[in-house]
Amino acid sequence: MPTHEESDAFLSDVRRLTPAQRNRFLTALGRFIDDLLAMEAGERRWFRPGLRVKGVQGVPGLFDEVGA
Repeated sequence: MPTHEESDAFLSDVRRLTPAQRNRFLTALGRFIDDLLAMEAGERRWFRPGLRVKGVQGVPGLFDEVGA
């Protein structure tokens, strides 16, 4: 099962989002989680392109947003 940690900086950033930004974030988060679960079940091999996720080179299982 996917795990995560939320830093204080992240939580502060989330609180500053506008309602529209928060909605887009939550939509993307739901898609990200759906893709992780589908990969875990063997139903998907990678994240959908619209999420702009890439693997961190040399660290299997660690991901980052493209352009972050």
